[in-house]
Amino acid sequence: MGQPVLQHVSLAERIYLVRSSVMHDVLDVLADPWQLAILKSVLHNPLRFDEIIGRLGISRAALSMRLNLLCEHNCLQREHYGSSGKRFEYRITEQGRDLAPVFILMDQWNHDWLGSPLETAHECPHCLQPLRLQVICRQCRTPLRPLQLKPLFFDENESLYAEIPDYRRTRSTPGKNDTDPMLIRAEAWLRDRWSALIIGCLLFGIFRYADIQECIDIAPNILAQRLDLLIRGQMLQRREDGGYSLTERGYALYPMIQVMRAWGMKWLPGHSPIKHGWGLLHTPCLSWFNPVAACIHCQMQYSV
Repeated sequence: MGQPVLQHVSLAERIYLVRSSVMHDVLDVLADPWQLAILKSVLHNPLRFDEIIGRLGISRAALSMRLNLLCEHNCLQREHYGSSGKRFEYRITEQGRDLAPVFILMDQWNHDWLGSPLETAHECPHCLQPLRLQVICRQCRTPLRPLQLKPLFFDENESLYAEIPDYRRTRSTPGKNDTDPMLIRAEAWLRDRWSALIIGCLLFGIFRYADIQECIDIAPNILAQRLDLLIRGQMLQRREDGGYSLTERGYALYPMIQVMRAWGMKWLPGHSPIKHGWGLLHTPCLSWFNPVAACIHCQMQYSV
């Protein structure tokens, strides 16, 4: 598979695209295995503190910290129960519920590429077929193709600049040292900030080692380690010119990345095409790309 449509976009502009992406703030909310698991556990029914512990096996301190963060980010809300007024159950908000398609797309990736059984089997509420989601353009209803998305700048400021977000403290890795990279799950690749940022660089046409390092200001030893892990996991491959490109397996993460990006643009403050001066143009219909997670059979939008 080729690179997305990026003709006439300079390296400085590509770096700006990565640095100004809403995905940095999305990962602040979702780049944690417990936070994803908590949101999935309360997606359909509110749960009490001890019920979440029983389902997930998480420590009380770790759960308390993450519940506070998810409430601060308006993905969960607390509701009193009992007469004391000191006990709460946790209910997902509309904002948190909008992540439901991401969970299903991750589940599909794990099923397709790892052979994992689907965690939940759903029927489409519209056509009653077994639910399988695809990401389509809201305007023209055609399936997402990376080659058909083009970053379009409408800010004429020639001195594009974006500071590198403060993500250097991350110590997470996609898997343990003894984990076979071919068994790493979709959510693990995406919640690891370095792996997600490297994939983002490749999606925006930054494929040389030195350019990736400059873009995300990553230490050479960490970059070498992540590139090796991504190659062994068959997420990317070496190019004949010495650069890197995504494989079909790596590109299969793209639909969920776009849904996560759209979620961030909708719900996280301070993000808009106007602020950053660029948007993603869907070239088949010449409209700003607005992804919809829809049933592959009837193309009706999925929502919980």
